[in-house]
Amino acid sequence: MVALRRPLVVILAIALAAAGSGCGKNKEEEADARRAVNQLYRALGAKDADKVCDLLSRQGRRELARAAQQSGGERQSCESLFEFALTFSTGLERTADSKVTDISVSGDEARAKVKNRREEGDVLLVKEDGAWKLSGLGLD
Repeated sequence: MVALRRPLVVILAIALAAAGSGCGKNKEEEADARRAVNQLYRALGAKDADKVCDLLSRQGRRELARAAQQSGGERQSCESLFEFALTFSTGLERTADSKVTDISVSGDEARAKVKNRREEGDVLLVKEDGAWKLSGLGLD
């Protein structure tokens, strides 16, 4: 009976060690995704169109281009569309105070819960080329 317990204990120890090493990687991914969300809100607060677009996924950029064309506009870059929109937006400086209250990562996708003084919502992210990006704008 003792001989059977020893291999079982070794197997459990290996399984726990493997699970623990995966947790570290997931915590790293969560921190990276959290950083991307914080950068996005700081960029919006600073009205930095270039940085906002840099943090937007390819899909998000496509959505933005389609929405602009569907509303009768001509094809423009993400940066020029955000530059225009951010110029006339007010109160964006408060977005820099937004806080990520929770984040979950599943593979190359993440969901961040974000709260500011007035509202709370989810931000969806996708990993592209090793970096976390806002997955889309919900314009489709």
